[in-house]
Amino acid sequence: HNRWYNESLKEGNYWLDWLGILPYDIDGSANTKDMYPLEAPLHSTITKIPTFFKGRIILIISLIIGIPILLAISILIVKKVKKSE
Repeated sequence: HNRWYNESLKEGNYWLDWLGILPYDIDGSANTKDMYPLEAPLHSTITKIPTFFKGRIILIISLIIGIPILLAISILIVKKVKKSE
């Protein structure tokens, strides 16, 4: 016997197609019901970008690309100076 709700908490599941009428009939051969369907999901399913990265992604990409370029330019300048001595 499946139980689709928590009897002591009087909480069931969120059903997208629930019309607000208790209980929610669950399709299938078991002829079961959710006695306490929820009006909204318990947890948000939207994944948020961590606040650390907001607005910093361009800076991080610039550093990842810029540092090797500056390093290569510095090495070329040092080699050119040593060659001219």
